Amino acid sequence: MWRSGDLLVFEVTGGFLIARPGGFYPARYAPRGEPDGFCMYLRKHISGRVITGVRQHNLDRVVFLEVGDSELVFELFGRLNVALLRDGQVVASLRRMPRQYSPPESVNYLDRDEFMRAIEGKDKRGVARALGIGRLVEQIWGEPEEMWRRLRELAELPLSPEEVERRFREEDEARLVEQREASVNAERRRLEKSIAELRERLADHEERAARVRAAGSHIL
Repeated sequence: MWRSGDLLVFEVTGGFLIARPGGFYPARYAPRGEPDGFCMYLRKHISGRVITGVRQHNLDRVVFLEVGDSELVFELFGRLNVALLRDGQVVASLRRMPRQYSPPESVNYLDRDEFMRAIEGKDKRGVARALGIGRLVEQIWGEPEEMWRRLRELAELPLSPEEVERRFREEDEARLVEQREASVNAERRRLEKSIAELRERLADHEERAARVRAAGSHIL
C-alpha cells in the first residue's frame, strides 16, 4: 500500500486496487510511490485481511470496502479522502473528518425531477459540482432534457474492467507528463533566476574592479 501523487494504491492478490479522484478500480498496473504515515497505519491494521464486500453510496463518488471487521470508505472527489471505520466511527483518515462518519449528501441524477431541481439556474461548473460528475459535464452539456438523457445513457452503459483501467491509465499518464513538464519548467525558472543573479553579481564585481583600476591609475 502506497501513495503516488493523488493516487492511493492497494496491492491485492492478482493485481492492484487504485483509488483516485473520480475513480476506484482494479488494475494490472500501478505507479510506484512511497507509503506515508496513513498508509503505514493501514498496513498495520488491514494487511492480510480478506475483502468481503464493496458498495457505492447512491450514485455518488463514495465507495465502501468491507475488510474483516472494518470498513474503508473512499471519497473520490477532487481531493481524495480515505477513512478506516469501525462501527461507523472514524479510526483514521487521510484528511480530517468528523468522528462519526456520514456520507455527503448526493443527487440521484437518474431521477428526472431530482436532476432538474439540482441543476436549476446553474452554469456548467455549478452543474458539475451539484451532480458530482466533474469533467463529464463537458460530454453531456446542453438543454436540460438532453443533459438528463445523455447522463442516463452514460450511467447505464456498462464498461469492462479493461476499459476502465485503460481510460484511467491514459489520464494518469497524461497527468504524469504534465507533472514532469511542470517540474522541468520550475527547474528552468530556477536556473534562469540563478543566472540572472550571477550576471548581476558579475556586473557588480566588474564595476568594483573598474573603480579599483581607476584608483590604482591615480596612485601611480
